Amino acid sequence: MRKQHFTARHALLLLMLTTCALPGQAQTAAPIGTVIFASGEVQARSMDGRIRTLTRRDPVFAHDTLIVGASGVVHLRMVDSAT
Repeated sequence: MRKQHFTARHALLLLMLTTCALPGQAQTAAPIGTVIFASGEVQARSMDGRIRTLTRRDPVFAHDTLIVGASGVVHLRMVDSAT
């Protein structure tokens, strides 16, 4: 099986998925996924603009915007077991 990398197309899809959550959902809500692997520069920006570095086992929330550096790689497991 061919290994796939996180691309701009994936970023757009993830952004579309995360913005479809309930508009009033707060950051304290249950995560929609978990980081299972992160390498290089991998960050999440919350709705209020706070940026946090993501590492293995960190939660990802519905309105997070993921920021992945040029040499960064991140793998997520969503709550429905999708990766």
